[in-house]
Amino acid sequence: MDSMYLFRLRNANDLQAVMDELSALLDNKILLEVYMKATEQRYSFLFIKLTSPTINDMFYVKFQSKIMINDE
Repeated sequence: MDSMYLFRLRNANDLQAVMDELSALLDNKILLEVYMKATEQRYSFLFIKLTSPTINDMFYVKFQSKIMINDE
């Protein structure tokens, strides 16, 4: 698997399972913010390119806009 598509999930258990699975990439709080931003509009989704060389090339809203992660 080299990519993942996440639409708005229907329950908190499914969301928590995904967050646990992706926790090696980012902190859960940041992952949740990224997910919420990507799925805030109807029919929108989070596209995760798991084979990206950097974290800033990994997360997209649909395929249209990249979500940049601040390394603070």
